[in-house]
Amino acid sequence: AASYQLKNPGLFMKIYDKERLVYKGVFKPGDKVVFEGSTLEFLQLKQWSGLSVNKDQGRIPVYTGFWGAVAGIFLIYFVTPKSVLITLANDEISIGGHAGRFQALFKEELQSLRDDISDFPG
Repeated sequence: AASYQLKNPGLFMKIYDKERLVYKGVFKPGDKVVFEGSTLEFLQLKQWSGLSVNKDQGRIPVYTGFWGAVAGIFLIYFVTPKSVLITLANDEISIGGHAGRFQALFKEELQSLRDDISDFPG
C-alpha cells in the first residue's frame, strides 16, 4: 500500500504518449516501465524540498510595523508627557503640574515658569 512515510515510498503515475495512456499505477523503487523503446526506472529515493516566493505581499506591512515601533520607542524615551495647570484666583497665581518622568527637571521648569510670571509687569 502507498504511504507518506519513507519506509514504503510510492509514486502514483500516469504516463501518456500524446493522448494515449501508456502506464497508470503506483511506481515503487526498483520498478521499471518500458514503452515504445523507452525505459523509465525508479532507481532511488532522495529527500528534497523547494521553496519559491513569487511575490511577497507581507513586506510593506512588516516595514510599516518596524518603523512604527521605532517611532514608538523614540516617543517613549525622548518625549515626556507633562501637564501644567495655572490658575488665577483673587489676584493670586497658582502653578502646578505633573510629569511622568524626570520630576526633578520638571520641578525646575515650573520654578522657572513661576519666576517668569512673577517678573511679568502688571
